[in-house]
Amino acid sequence: MFVLRRYDSIPRTGNLFCSYEEVVNTTVTNYNNKLATTLFLNTVTARDLALKQGWQDESEEYNKHLEAEQEIVDSKKLEDFVATIEIKKVKKKNTNRSKKKK
Repeated sequence: MFVLRRYDSIPRTGNLFCSYEEVVNTTVTNYNNKLATTLFLNTVTARDLALKQGWQDESEEYNKHLEAEQEIVDSKKLEDFVATIEIKKVKKKNTNRSKKKK
């Protein structure tokens, strides 16, 4: 995925980007505390056309940011999973105690 941003246009207005392979609506994103009009493109030729039209390619930085966020989410899911297993172990131990008392 290619991420291109433009800082010289008004971010509140939507634009339509057209190339031979893609037709994409722009979106407004707030990334690195900068509000900008953003394109998310899939093809190299569309990216090249956007660069010729004055868009700035921030794909590498944006994708690194997404990967870092995904790692945080994955680690949180792992922590939640481990906590769930530990809760089940505690519940299982408690049920075994109650059976012994009877």
